[in-house]
Amino acid sequence: MKRSNASLTADELKAKKLAKKEAKTKHKLLKLQNRAPRGLPPHHLHDALKKKAEVLTQSIAQSIFHSAPPSTSTLSAGNNLLSAMTKKALIPSLLTPESVFGYSRAKLSTRMMLTYNSLRMLASPSPPTTAPQFLSAFSSVTHLISYGAGPNPDLLGALIFLHLHFALPVNHLTLTSSDLFSSSWRPITSIIDSVLNSSIAWDPSTLSLNTSPPHPKHPLHLDNAITYTSTDITLTSPPTDSHPTLSIFSYLLHEIPSLTKYDFLSKLHSNAPPKSLILILEPNPSCLFTVLELLKSPQHLFLDSSNFDDALAMSQFRTGPAVLLIMK
Repeated sequence: MKRSNASLTADELKAKKLAKKEAKTKHKLLKLQNRAPRGLPPHHLHDALKKKAEVLTQSIAQSIFHSAPPSTSTLSAGNNLLSAMTKKALIPSLLTPESVFGYSRAKLSTRMMLTYNSLRMLASPSPPTTAPQFLSAFSSVTHLISYGAGPNPDLLGALIFLHLHFALPVNHLTLTSSDLFSSSWRPITSIIDSVLNSSIAWDPSTLSLNTSPPHPKHPLHLDNAITYTSTDITLTSPPTDSHPTLSIFSYLLHEIPSLTKYDFLSKLHSNAPPKSLILILEPNPSCLFTVLELLKSPQHLFLDSSNFDDALAMSQFRTGPAVLLIMK
């Protein structure tokens, strides 16, 4: 028998209101997810989408690390690997299964959300006038390529962005992980491959916005498998695609002293079909300024703390990380 509000205790009334609010939010999210892609989501869903992205990030990370070694046995090795990367002193012998899992536990979730939050700025309540052009390009992307991101948090963050903001079926995408030491990262990328190709679907109607779904339920609806491959970077011959691609360079440029990285970027941009995108994430903007000069000021946006302020975007002294999105 349904009880009136007057007969409820203060705690029961509070719980009822919370449940009603949560159900309403879930309904809006489901409605957005099932509709055809039409550009920007409504402004009132902007924060709700971010919350859902956080839940998806948590769930994906839980699914990945469910099969990983315990954190206590990988923490020290992961810290050593991170220190070497920071000092530009990465050598293949440091990439052990223990260090790869330790590094991934420390960085996977935060870097996934960094990529998602950066791209999410395109759908902010006050985007720049060119944002719709970039969003239109995202709706055409069929291939995501990560260069040098190890456990691929950037690929996963971009995948979540496309899934939430365009209601795209993720199984029509091709994902490629390209790293200087791809075989060393295979202990973690093989698990990611398994998670992405899981046939178990997560039912959004059971989603609680306060908790992540338990393993092994996976948060993306997969009617068919995602094509996910792992290859080595050569930094000599960038791949060519006939369809628009999203190429991501995550914390790579500052770690590679060789200038071949800029030649590779220039060729990649030159060979890319129209509406292709290049996303570059770096701890500071200095490398990004070099890229813009090299590509002769292509159409671009900074998706970071500069907050679409042109003068601040070109400052060497602003707060990192710095994120640059380029469109062909």
